This record gives sequence, C-alpha cells and structure tokens, in this order.
Amino acid sequence: MNLNRILSIFLKWWWLLLGAAALAGISSYLAVSRQAPVYQARTVLVLGSTFENPNPSGNELNLGQQLAATYASIANMRIVRDETMAVLGLDALPAYVARTLPNSQLLEIVVTDSNPQRAQAVANELANQLIRRSPTAPQPEDEEREAFVNQQLASLQANIEQTESELEAKRLELEGAFSARDIERLEREVATLEDKHRTLQANFSSLLANTGRGAINTLSIIEPASLPTRPIGPARAMTVLTAATIGLVLAAGAALFLDYLDDTVRTEADVAAITDIPVLPGIPDFGDVSEGRRLVMRTDALSLTAETFRALHTAIRTSPGAHALRTLLVTSPRPNEGKSLISANLALTMAQGGYRVLLIDGDLRRPMQHKLFGLPNALGFANLLQPWVIGASAEEVRRELHQLMRPQPEPGLFVLTSGRHKDAHAGTFSFRTIQAILDAVSAEYDYVILDSPPVLAMADAVILGSQVDSVLLITSAGSIRRGDLREAIKRMRETTAHILGIALNRLDPSKNNYYTYYNEYEVLEEVGGPPNGNGRGGDFGRGKGMPWRRHKGTAPSGNP
Repeated sequence: MNLNRILSIFLKWWWLLLGAAALAGISSYLAVSRQAPVYQARTVLVLGSTFENPNPSGNELNLGQQLAATYASIANMRIVRDETMAVLGLDALPAYVARTLPNSQLLEIVVTDSNPQRAQAVANELANQLIRRSPTAPQPEDEEREAFVNQQLASLQANIEQTESELEAKRLELEGAFSARDIERLEREVATLEDKHRTLQANFSSLLANTGRGAINTLSIIEPASLPTRPIGPARAMTVLTAATIGLVLAAGAALFLDYLDDTVRTEADVAAITDIPVLPGIPDFGDVSEGRRLVMRTDALSLTAETFRALHTAIRTSPGAHALRTLLVTSPRPNEGKSLISANLALTMAQGGYRVLLIDGDLRRPMQHKLFGLPNALGFANLLQPWVIGASAEEVRRELHQLMRPQPEPGLFVLTSGRHKDAHAGTFSFRTIQAILDAVSAEYDYVILDSPPVLAMADAVILGSQVDSVLLITSAGSIRRGDLREAIKRMRETTAHILGIALNRLDPSKNNYYTYYNEYEVLEEVGGPPNGNGRGGDFGRGKGMPWRRHKGTAPSGNP
C-alpha cells in the first residue's frame, strides 16, 4: 500500500478521523477540567558527612550511595507509612516517591497532593521517620550519655589545645637553651608533652567515633520541604492534545482496517492497485434515466457523460497496438455492470467520429442491444453461428450478415442483434465459426464491437476474447469485489486474449477531477442549432467534428 493509497483512504474517512479526535479531545477536556490542582513538595536528605570532608575516600562514597538506596526502599515500607499517618493523624497518605539522586549520596522524597500544606507535612515527616530509624538517631535514654560525651569531648579538646600551647612554649625555650643540663631537661619535657598530646588526640578520636559526628550511616536533612505555591498539574493542554492524538491514531487504524475488510473496487486507484492492466477513462453514473435516453451519444451529445465516452474512445485509439485494432470485445466480470450500455454508446461515439462500426450483440442469454436501439430480435448473430460459415467464403458471410444487421441513423453504424437461439450455451460458440465471421467482417468495418456475456458467469466471453484483437473490461464501481476482478482477469489471460484496459462504470462525478474540471465550463452549443441524431460530439480522428462556440472559457478537452 503506497502513500497515495493511504492518503486516499484517510480522505475517504475524514469524518471518522475528525470525529474521533474531537470526541477524544472534548472528553479529556471535560475530565481534566473537573480535576483539582496538584501540588508537589520535596525533601532532600544526605547520607553521612563526606561532603564536608575535603578528602573523602572512594569506599565512603560508594557505601554512602548504597545506604541511600537502602533508605529509599525503607521509605516505601508500610511501617514508615503507618508511623507517618499516625503522627499526622491521616487515614491515608498521598502519592509519594522516595528515590536516590544519580551518583550521589542524596535521598529525595517527593510528595504529590491536591493539598499543598498536606504535601509539605507528609514530605517532612517521612524524612523524620527515616532519620529516627538510622543508628545515630537520638534516643531518649541516650540524652544523658550524649551530654556526658559532649562534655568529655569539650574537655579533651581544651586539654589538647593547652598541651599544644605548652609544647610550643617548651620548643621555643629549647631553642634558646645553651647548657647541656637545660637542653636535656627541656627535651624530656617536650617528649612528655608530645606523648600527652598523642594520648589526648587518640582519646578524642575514639570518643568521637562513638558519636554520630563523622559517621557514614547517618541521615540529615539538607533541604526541608517548603510550601508549594504553584500547581504542577493537571496539564490540561497536553492531556487534551494527547487524547486527541490517540483518538486520531485509533481512528486512522480503524479506517485502514475497514478499508482492508472492504475489498470493493470503488475508484480507478483501486483497480490500479490490484492489476497492471491500464485503467481507461471511466463513465459516470447515468442515474435513473428512461430507456429512450440511455444512448446519451445520440440524445445528449453535449453532456458530461457523452464527453467521457469520447475520452474513452480517445484512450482506446491511442493505446499501444491501436493501429492494428479492428475487433474489440466488451465484457464485464459479472452481470449488471453496464457493459451493454457502454458498448452501444462507444459504437455511437466511433460512428460520430467518422468510422464504420459494426456492433454485435454476442450475449445470447441476456441480449440488450435490440432494446437499447429499439430493434426487432427475431434474427441476428445466433443465425450466423452455423457450421456452413466455416467453409463459406467471406463474401457469402458478408451477404448473410447484411441481411441480418440493422443500419442506424448515424452514418457508418450498423447493429447486429443477438437473435434467438433455442440452445444458447457456450457450445454454440465455435472457435472456427467466430473466427470465420470476424475475418469476413473486419475488412469491411473500421471497428467491430462485440458485446459479450460476463466472464465469470459463463465461458462465452473467454471463447470470444481469444478471437478478437483486444478486450475492454467494464466493471461497476462500488459493486465488484477485488477477488472477482482478479478472477476475471485471470480467466481472460488463460487464453490468448489481450486485455486492452479496464474502465470503471457508474463513477461518482463529484469524486473525479476530470468531471469537476468539465463542470467549470459553460454549456457548449453546436453552431446552427441543437445536436440531432447525426450530430457529432467533436473532432474524432477524421476531421469531421463539429465546431464549438461558447460565451466564456474554452472548449473542453478530450476530443483529439
């Protein structure tokens, strides 16, 4: 399926695409417009104090990141949620996410709620609950011990500072001593102070390690949750656009699926998609017309429909191998596709172009040409389908034919009705009989058009198609399935039949650019009065066309 085909499907189902997108967009707008604004509060915690350490080790950093991921998992546990609800007096918590920031020791808690105050409170309380579950969290029974340790740390720090001062003074005094006795004494005092300083530092470090100061597995808040003032959602425009897009995509899929299920041939593009046979100009739907007006080339030669028959004739004349085209079979895949009506009007078109044309009604089961032209049907083509034709001369066949055919008001047009045959079946058509008849008449006429039975209904069309120069396949738009058209083409190609092209009948003029272009012109009039039975609808091949005149614009194209 090419791009043009897809676009044509979308143009065909434009109302479905537009309706689905509009329905989805309106529905989503009504839904989001009733939603309350959503706010987001954010608390950030840090593991340990390595960010305060100017030279942290890689082990400390890795361990801190692992601990942050562990605390993020703990924050999502039920015990933390229950404690948070109990503290805040809530029956349920709003949606929240606890996660670590990439490649860091930072832990983020994000709470989303329609109430900004509640979002802030929940974010901060979740952080507090995590801190309470860390090993360095303050406990009520450890308050006195913590105070004592802090006092001892302060005392040790003061002693260390005092010792450092005394040590500095003794070193200065040592530098100024001259006697051996004073130097020895001062060196002993400096060594004693240095030992004392080392002991005090060791005690200070040991005592500090037993507190939360400098520990890796500690939690602290570095950014508490603030009160959110701007809502983060709902994103009404984005939601509506997304819903409309989804509706459009679903409708597009439905249109493609419906087109896949519907294998009816409706347009010339449908024909081109399933076969390599040329697609000839189609014929618009006649509408409900009386029997006397079905021959539009005779009754309304200036109409749009008449112009399309001229375009069809032009396409036939300019097709490859048209210079050798004398006998043309007009058939259709199934009955009631308008092949008899097109055969009659095509014969009229050729005759009005100055050609000698013989129209033969080869449909012995459901003949139509005698009804279209208002002719008797007692004798006709069936009377020629006799064994004597095979051994007769061309002159004898033509003499018999002249007694059966009916000349028409259009110069050069002759009609041979089907006649009546008591045993009208495929066996009636003998290859040698048909060939003898066509050989006898093709030299006398420019075109011999055979209106044959449908291809899929019986074998007559296949037999006749193998004996003519070319076959014109007529199919009705909107009523023939692609499988039937393929089968008809297959049957015709199983013989030596050459399919000249396929023409769609009963096309919708409003969906065809040619017809739209034609309608832009004013009505054209034949100089000297309205067309009569002998009027010609344009210059068709032999310089015998009629002149045109109009008030505005130019004459329509299509007449070579």
